[in-house]
Amino acid sequence: MKKIIILLSIGIALVKTSDAQTVHVELKKLEDKNFVYALCNIDTAIRKGSSNLQIVLYEVTNPSGSAHIAGGDEISNHFLIAVSSKDEDPKQKAYSVGDFYTPKIKKFDELSKDVFEIIIEDGPYDHKK
Repeated sequence: MKKIIILLSIGIALVKTSDAQTVHVELKKLEDKNFVYALCNIDTAIRKGSSNLQIVLYEVTNPSGSAHIAGGDEISNHFLIAVSSKDEDPKQKAYSVGDFYTPKIKKFDELSKDVFEIIIEDGPYDHKK
């Protein structure tokens, strides 16, 4: 915990330099616990895009025991999908899907203009579906 406190105190004193000027920036604490949890537990992030869209797929690790396997504390994962148009005033949406046990992203491709397909397999390593 001591290291975290030291890093945060350094972060608060961040200095941004631009055009030979020094500007102090303030570090704001995020209060949304679900958002903070997701940020702290992102395992993988994959970004794909087209000329009009950008999609980011985030794999988020769930807490210990979330796989609900008897006699174990194995984890599951869920995915957050962020979709944004590439406009001056972008339309943005976010989705959550899961839970998955030992997920594997089999496919994340653009099928046609602005249409993407995501295929995620899950299950024990020798029985993915």
